[in-house]
Amino acid sequence: MVVAAGVVWAGLIAVAMPFALFLALVAGVTRIIPVVGPFLGTIPIVGLALLQGPDLGMEVLVFLIVVQLLESKVLLPAVMGRQLDLRAATIIMALLIASALFGPVGIFLAAPVAAAIKEIMTLAEGGFGERG
Repeated sequence: MVVAAGVVWAGLIAVAMPFALFLALVAGVTRIIPVVGPFLGTIPIVGLALLQGPDLGMEVLVFLIVVQLLESKVLLPAVMGRQLDLRAATIIMALLIASALFGPVGIFLAAPVAAAIKEIMTLAEGGFGERG
């Protein structure tokens, strides 16, 4: 959330968007809502940018799409992977498979289930009493 707010703030400052700090805080706070949060945070930002002019509206929309793609495809898997001791590629694969099989519920459960499977496999390989 903090990283997203900071990046959005810097981007909005770069395109001279009014109320950049407030809008960046909105973008950051809405990230707490999985899946739809970034979309909800984008609506008021793009709406206000469109009121300033269609060119600014398009610049801001493209910027926010790029931020969301980088966050969801690069940053989030890397952070989750570090916290769960999984590679980012494993997290991405788990997210893709789980979302295809179980929809939005799968997205929420993908990372913890992948971590649990890894832990079970580690225990099975090394023996259940010999963990170290």
